[in-house]
Amino acid sequence: MKNFLQKQRQKVTRCVQALGTAVMSLFMFGFMAVPAYASSGSEAGTLADTLSTFSDVFAWFLEEGGNLLSWMLDKPIILLSLAIFFCGAVVGMLSRVYNSF
Repeated sequence: MKNFLQKQRQKVTRCVQALGTAVMSLFMFGFMAVPAYASSGSEAGTLADTLSTFSDVFAWFLEEGGNLLSWMLDKPIILLSLAIFFCGAVVGMLSRVYNSF
């Protein structure tokens, strides 16, 4: 029985290793397979262009986040679930602080 369990453990270990290798190779292939270019021209973008794009994206993110928050605040059941989540987060943080001493 012990020999059987060792063989099974070896099979599982090999399968996990092969799966990990396959996932990593697909992950790396996904990043290296197709080059992506941010602009159609061959010139490199400047820092000012990058910061301008980042500012536009961040402004959009804040605007949509505000829209989402205002929508969520109009729905009492969603507001209740958020309140329970945040209370749980506060209790969890306080318990970690308390248990660290």
